[in-house]
This record gives sequence, C-alpha cells and structure tokens, in this order.
Amino acid sequence: MKRQLMALCLLGLTGGSLLGTIAPAAAGVRSIQEKEPNFPKAAAVTPIYAADDAVSFAGAMTGNDREDIHAFRMNRKDAQFSLNYFGSGSRNISLSLYEDTNKNGQFDASDKFLLRARPAKIRFVNTSAGTNYLLRATKSQNAGGRYVVTIAKPLRVVSLSVLSAKALTKFDRKVPFTKKHRADFFVNVRTGGKSVITTKRIKDNDNPRFTKATHSQITDQPQVTYDIRLKDSDPGRDDQADISPTGARTLRIRYSPITNEVFGPNGKRIGFGGRTITMRGNARKNRASISFRLRTTLPPVIR
Repeated sequence: MKRQLMALCLLGLTGGSLLGTIAPAAAGVRSIQEKEPNFPKAAAVTPIYAADDAVSFAGAMTGNDREDIHAFRMNRKDAQFSLNYFGSGSRNISLSLYEDTNKNGQFDASDKFLLRARPAKIRFVNTSAGTNYLLRATKSQNAGGRYVVTIAKPLRVVSLSVLSAKALTKFDRKVPFTKKHRADFFVNVRTGGKSVITTKRIKDNDNPRFTKATHSQITDQPQVTYDIRLKDSDPGRDDQADISPTGARTLRIRYSPITNEVFGPNGKRIGFGGRTITMRGNARKNRASISFRLRTTLPPVIR
C-alpha cells in the first residue's frame, strides 16, 4: 500500500486554571464522547470509528481510571492529519499514538508505538492510508483530568517567490546611445481567482531581479495553482512575454505541499519546493524566462 506522510502536531496546555474546562471541537469536526465515569474499571475502550475527515475524542480520567483507549481508522487514501491535544490536568495525563497492528481495537503489546504527546512540539511519522490507530491516554496520579484530542487535516503555509526574469528576444526597437530598447519588466501572479503579486516595473533591464515579490497563503488543499504573467510595460499597451513552454504565454504551475512537487502547464513535474525553478517560453517574439521558488511550512505552534 502506498505510504503517505502523516504530520502529527501535538499541543499540550497545562495549568490548574483549566480544570473542568474542555475546549469545543472545531466546526465540521465530529466529536466522539467517552462514557464517563468509567471507574472502578481500570480502562475504557471506545468502538472502532471509521473517519473520512476530521474527528475529535473527548474523555475524563478520574478516580481509579488509569487508561482510555480510542480506536479509529482513516478511510481517506490521501490521509494527512494533525493531532492536537489539550485539556485540564494534562500534567497527569500522557497521550500516545499506536498503530493497531492486528486491528482488534484493543491495546496489545504487539501494537506499534508511533508518537507520544509533547507540549508545543511538532513531529512527523510515516504511516499507511487505511491503517487502524489507537489513541491511548494514561494517568500517572489520582488527581483527575480531562482531555480533547482532535484529528484533522493540517493547515500549511505555502509561499511563492518570483526571483528574476530574462529577455530571450528583443522587446523594443533599438534607440542609438540609449537603453530604451531593453525591456521594462513587471510580474503579475494570480491564484484562486485573485491577483496576489504585482511587482514594480523595472525600467530598461533585460535581466531584472525582483524584491518583495513573495506571497504566502494558508491552505489545506492537496494542490495550489498559480498563473504567472511577465509583462513589458509600454505606453498605451503592455506586451506580455512568453514564459510558458506551451502555446499560452501565461505560465500555469501547480504545487503539491504534501509531496513538495511542482508541476508545469503540461502536467509534468518541473521541480521541487525549496529549489529555484526556471521556465522558458518558445515563441519567436517576446520570448523570456522566469525564475521562482516555492516552499511549504507548518504554521507556528501556539504556545
């Protein structure tokens, strides 16, 4: 089975002021509430829950209750989820994630340990889509505590930076003893139907470098599409440079923040995030190249 990357972001909130308070699940998240109280039994186990999208588990550990087990299976083949843990009494509660290797919904010695919750830390673990998981909450002291665990698609920060351009043909007529024949380039970038970057015009420069030409957006989408236009500013009408290897002059690229791959207008991979990519047009007139870089990061942890 194809392996996917699961990003696990664990946030722990501690402090006596939170006692008796559970933060509500986010909108669109189905909440599974454990039946409480479950003591004098030593453990409580929820039925296996098959999730197609975001889900949260809530529980409380009091008295002789030493262990809660929440079993779930992600049905999405492109599953990539963040795990957020918070609640009162978290100093006494330890939360761990396991792969339910025999898929019986019970915690066994053979189950594979994946991750233990740490306050305000981000970790990554490779996992397979369709795998069964166990969330195991244990209590170290008699003092009570409550918790909520939310599993949802993580938000990512995707950034596009336009770096430079280069004229590969002449854009204007030669004017003796001047640089007027050189291009006056500027760049426009659109994504999601909106213009997000418009650089300043750089006059009389066939190989300009652009500054402050970066756009960042927060997304949970598997792909982000950008349309990049390079134009030569002229009185009355701006000429659009050809920077696409297809028949169109506008360069359309798609970026997958999950796999870190960048795809060109013909659907073929042209590079990876974090690396400079240069694309060239193929027209006879007003042909140019454009260099850019994409990258993705996780949003900062809220402390």
